[in-house]
Amino acid sequence: MARAKAIYSESGEPLRSLGVLLDISDRKSIEVERQRADEYLQLAHTQLLQRTEQLEKVNLELHQALEELQITEEQLRRSNHQLETTILAVQLQRQRYEDLFNFAPDGYLVTDSYGIVQEANQAAGNLLHRHSSALVGKPLAVYIGKEDKLRFRTYLAELQPLWGRQTYELTIQPHQIKAFPAAIAASTIRNPQGQIISIRWLIQDISDRKQAEESLRRSEAKFRSLSEASPVGIFMTDIQGHCIYTNPCCQEICGYTFEEALGEGWLQFIHPEERQEISARWFKSVSQRQEIFGETCYVRKDGSLRFGRVRSAPLFSDTGELMGYVGTIEDITESRAIETMKDEFISIVSHELRTPLTAIRGSLGLLASGVLNNKPEVAQQMVEIASQDTERLVRLVNDILDLERLESQRVRLNLQWWDAATLLEKSVKTVQPLAAESDISILIEPTSAQVWADGDLLIQTLVNLIGNAIKFSPPNTTVTLKVQNRDDRVLFHALDRSLGIKP
Repeated sequence: MARAKAIYSESGEPLRSLGVLLDISDRKSIEVERQRADEYLQLAHTQLLQRTEQLEKVNLELHQALEELQITEEQLRRSNHQLETTILAVQLQRQRYEDLFNFAPDGYLVTDSYGIVQEANQAAGNLLHRHSSALVGKPLAVYIGKEDKLRFRTYLAELQPLWGRQTYELTIQPHQIKAFPAAIAASTIRNPQGQIISIRWLIQDISDRKQAEESLRRSEAKFRSLSEASPVGIFMTDIQGHCIYTNPCCQEICGYTFEEALGEGWLQFIHPEERQEISARWFKSVSQRQEIFGETCYVRKDGSLRFGRVRSAPLFSDTGELMGYVGTIEDITESRAIETMKDEFISIVSHELRTPLTAIRGSLGLLASGVLNNKPEVAQQMVEIASQDTERLVRLVNDILDLERLESQRVRLNLQWWDAATLLEKSVKTVQPLAAESDISILIEPTSAQVWADGDLLIQTLVNLIGNAIKFSPPNTTVTLKVQNRDDRVLFHALDRSLGIKP
């Protein structure tokens, strides 16, 4: 290294220069080494900072990894706990399934797709009369009744494409004991590809049910037999009061067919004047589960009227459950007509009784008073009048008694075949004196009709009929008697010249 200094004059001009030369080689070497050392230190410091940063980053990553590891460890612990809980639940569920499977009251079996038993419960063993373990490996078809084996194989083949539960009724043939009817339900277990892995079978002994069904069929057949032969109309409805059954007698009375009466169809055969009232009463009693009783007028298709006495009551099962309603219809058309005739007859008889009683009383009164003591002919006439009216009175009383016996069903009829002409001749002989007295001629038209009747009672009826014709005919006229023979009856006619009696 060199240093120099200029020397100047007073006027400022340079005079000379003065310099010193120093050897600084060692110092330069030292500076170079020092510089190198500084650079190395700087590099080392930089690398140290980088390494420290890397270490901090790695430490952070390790810390995060540790936290993640701890979280994962906690998750694994929880998962392990859940797995243990799930395994325990599965074990409990399997135990329940095994308990249900083994101790179920019905027979349960599991077979492969070919019907080979893989598993069976105790009930299945009891039904098939084999230990459940002895059933494993055996074809289920072995325990199907001979007559149903082909059907079973058909059902087994049909299960291949079918999904869901299928039910059948087959005969089961247990080992060495009597066969019994069974209800069998089958359902398939399939893999994700839809292929059958196994088939579950449920077998129930339905012997009691079949016996109950047979008893019910017999009861229904017996009921229908009795109902169809019953002289009283019988009907049944559901719990809403809609008709579900009528017997032939009911159909005959009301004029409808079995199909026409179903539901509310029977209402269309009620007389229009009563239909609304009957309908309201009926459905009110149904809603209140009450009995109903009354008389109803039916209009049949031919326009004729029939009167029925209706009685119905709710029908309950053994458990008290309402099953519907059952009722009867009694045809009272004839009894109503008889009652009307009786009322009219009593009205007429009341009048008719007064007439002979008045005549008898008057005749006997005159005889008792002695007024006719000196008039024997007139007295004799009074006696004859009293006698004739007494006979008339006896006939009227007998008619009343006959009507009473007829109404109380105490009349015994002696039925046999009679020639209608013979009956007319006997009747005419009885009333001939009355006809002669009134100057009435009686003409009987020829007839070959035969009638199945009680001869005495029919003659009595004909005597009354002919007697009325004579009574209301003017003198010197003819009463014509003729017989009209129809398919199911014989009609007797007494034709006279009177105005007649309103029928």
